[in-house]
Amino acid sequence: MLLVNQFPKTTRVFQEAAHSVGAELTVLETFEQAGREIGEERYEGIFVDPAVPNFSRQGFAHLVRHSLFNSQTPVILIVSLYAEESERVKVPTGFSVMARPLNSADLLPHLEELRQKLLADRRKDRRLDYRASMNCVHGGRRMKATSVNISTTGVLLELSWVPQRGEEMELHFQLTDGAPDCSARARVIRLEGPGRAALVFHNLPPAVRDRLRKFIDTHLPDLRERGTERRHNRPQHG
Repeated sequence: MLLVNQFPKTTRVFQEAAHSVGAELTVLETFEQAGREIGEERYEGIFVDPAVPNFSRQGFAHLVRHSLFNSQTPVILIVSLYAEESERVKVPTGFSVMARPLNSADLLPHLEELRQKLLADRRKDRRLDYRASMNCVHGGRRMKATSVNISTTGVLLELSWVPQRGEEMELHFQLTDGAPDCSARARVIRLEGPGRAALVFHNLPPAVRDRLRKFIDTHLPDLRERGTERRHNRPQHG
């Protein structure tokens, strides 16, 4: 989690709550530091006190939405009880507000909500080990790459060139031999050692996303279902 705040008491409350749930917490005190951080690190939740110097709600919203790592990260503004009601209409789209927590117990419901969202995102972003040839259109050139794993939100590729973070390319591939072609635009979000790049899909067509989801679900069953199956198949002892 990321906390942007200058009140020592609020920082202590967040540190106590984060410790109690085993979460990591990064604390910054300026808008400028936060802007740099969200461009370089991924966070499960971002809590911001709008009273920090030079803070701009719309400016911060722009930074988050265009971040390679945090465009989907929940952002919560920490406000007073009075401001929570009087300034609600000024909250940027996708942001939420919370009253300034007086103790860690006040904060725990918000952390639990983030945890549930994270579990849902991980379920949505389940990755399947998947090696297949992919045709890439990159910089006006057509090249070959090989997938390492794939999800409905992105793919890890092995490739013979080194793209730049933030670059976009077109991907064309088949999930199985003879299956309809899948086409997607993807953006490089990080490089993972020599010859590997992680990409996130950009405006993935719904039909392709649905095809990917069904393919992954078929080859990577839900863990809860597998657990249920094991219990049902467990030998019965009289």
